[in-house]
Amino acid sequence: MKEYRNKTGIGAVTSFPESSCKRWQQTLIIKVVGALYTIENLNNGLLGIWKPAGTIQLIDLPKGFYSVKFESRIDYSKGLEQRPWFIGTSYLSVQWWTPNLDPHKINIHKMAMWIRLNNLPLEYFDREILLLIGKDISTPL
Repeated sequence: MKEYRNKTGIGAVTSFPESSCKRWQQTLIIKVVGALYTIENLNNGLLGIWKPAGTIQLIDLPKGFYSVKFESRIDYSKGLEQRPWFIGTSYLSVQWWTPNLDPHKINIHKMAMWIRLNNLPLEYFDREILLLIGKDISTPL
């Protein structure tokens, strides 16, 4: 059993079984950066990019975050490991769920981005050269 206290630490202390955390183990916390989606549109977008074999369940959280619970461990791993993800042109921030997660305290530290290099001469269209340019800006994917 774990103990839970409210944020102020004042009030009743309740216990809950470890199994209540276990059921959230295949859950990701996501946020579409720079765009707002209804839960229905977001669900459709996720189904389109992830194409899960099993079902997913979305729950809206504060500050534009959502939890995505996966029926399939393979689908969960794909969503977490095959990043970066985009819905339309908006970046999808993805992280794993942790107990006592507070969306008000989540900071997005990294995100994928596209950079357009206007008027780049053709001779620079080489993988090695483009990686060197990218490394000057940040870490290339």
